[in-house]
Amino acid sequence: MRPMPGFSRWLLPGLLALLLCLPALVNGFPLVFDDSAHYLRKPFAFVQELARGRLSTDAGQYRGYMPSHFGGAEAAPRSATAPPEAAPVVPLSGNPFFLRPAPYSLALLPFAHPVTVLLLPFAQGLLVVLLAEALLRALAGPQPPAWARLGLAAALIASAAPWFASQIMPDVLTGCLALWLGLLVVGGDWLWRPWRAAGFALLGAFLVGSHLTHLPLAAGGALVGLGLRWAIERGRDPLRWRRAGLALAALVLAAGGLVGTNLAFGKKATLSESSPLFMLARMVGDGTAALVLEQDCPAGAGWLLCQQPEFWRGNSDDFLWKPEAPWLRHWAERDRFLTEAREISGRVLREHPGEQAARSLANFARQLVTLSIDPQLAEPPPRSFGELVGQMGAPAARLAAESLATTANPRLGTYRRLQDHVQKALFWLALLALVGIAALAWRARRGPLLAVAALGLALVAGNAFLAGALSAVHGRYQSRITWPVTVLAVMGGAAALRSRRVIEPVMDRPAAARYEAGQAGLAQR
Repeated sequence: MRPMPGFSRWLLPGLLALLLCLPALVNGFPLVFDDSAHYLRKPFAFVQELARGRLSTDAGQYRGYMPSHFGGAEAAPRSATAPPEAAPVVPLSGNPFFLRPAPYSLALLPFAHPVTVLLLPFAQGLLVVLLAEALLRALAGPQPPAWARLGLAAALIASAAPWFASQIMPDVLTGCLALWLGLLVVGGDWLWRPWRAAGFALLGAFLVGSHLTHLPLAAGGALVGLGLRWAIERGRDPLRWRRAGLALAALVLAAGGLVGTNLAFGKKATLSESSPLFMLARMVGDGTAALVLEQDCPAGAGWLLCQQPEFWRGNSDDFLWKPEAPWLRHWAERDRFLTEAREISGRVLREHPGEQAARSLANFARQLVTLSIDPQLAEPPPRSFGELVGQMGAPAARLAAESLATTANPRLGTYRRLQDHVQKALFWLALLALVGIAALAWRARRGPLLAVAALGLALVAGNAFLAGALSAVHGRYQSRITWPVTVLAVMGGAAALRSRRVIEPVMDRPAAARYEAGQAGLAQR
């Protein structure tokens, strides 16, 4: 098969990326979740202040860009050139990345404009398509058959991928990380090329650093995928050390970036300044924090949380986000509160490990089977986002106000429910397919194919454990991994169905010291 002309090679991915923006196009504006304003507000503030030549790491400088309950002004459509005056309600942290890691917010800098924000879904969709296309070539050969490309396109469009690509949220990057790990496991000769390998490692670092759960998820996925390939091939993969080095480089760069931004803005060398808060919230939701608080607070413990017994048990989301939540009430003493949160969590783990393990396993089991496209995406956005687009101005403010979600138009909700049913069915079929592919690959001793199938299954379990153990169980957490698993199943099927005439002459002979240029990873041992 002749290679596609250059124009077609970019046209087809572009068209597919546009189809992945369909929910945003139907809505008339990128989809918005509760946290969307938190991610977009920081780059918007940075861009505005940089234009004035006064960018700094002082959080007080950005108070006028904050939502009203964090010291900003009331919601009003204001010009970006005249930020609202400060009206302090909740003191600001010195670290703008206290609650959310920096990489995704920094990546939004080109989109922190009332026009370019509309292009964000297409950019995210294009990233998905390019990673998926690269992985398909690695698994099914440099020139995959047309049916394999059509299967990939159908899997992407029918899965939850369009709803994640259309959001102003980093959740789409969880699926992109899964595809990146797949490329790490089966990528071919291009991994020898220094600049391409460096770019691949930097992309991995960005994906890993964009969400705190991505660090352990990526480490576990790389260990499973690379470890299985190494075990099956017993050293016959000449790229095995290069793959391990790239995985390590991405993890180290991601961790270094997170620590660096927290050190620059929060003056603390830590992966996440707020991690003790979220860990305590999970234990409050599990009821295990109350086992310590109910014993020590009446005995005279001086913890700030002792003053609010109504928050010792209950929903972890309420503990985090209710206006009267303890960490907000005591925000002026945040360092003390975080220290006490770490102490309480440590006491739970030391004194009640069995109870906490049982709760975590129960959360894992529930999260494993709880998946959905979040209904909130089809509902009016939170007030904080309305304030933000009001500051950004037209056309973002006008299009956001006229969107189907803002106007509560039922068509968007109907569309969401329909695609939700389809993506769930596809996910369970994909899991069965991956199990079958893994069994066939094990029998045939096809290390790359087995590694990819096992990687997909490991990511499902790992994502459910991390989300369930560290946060409340929500369908959107597990749904973020459904679409890459569906795609991996389609690609694995394409690789498994390749004719023996094409595969066996290459797979059955020892690998050369290096891959031939242009060969796919699966085409070599």
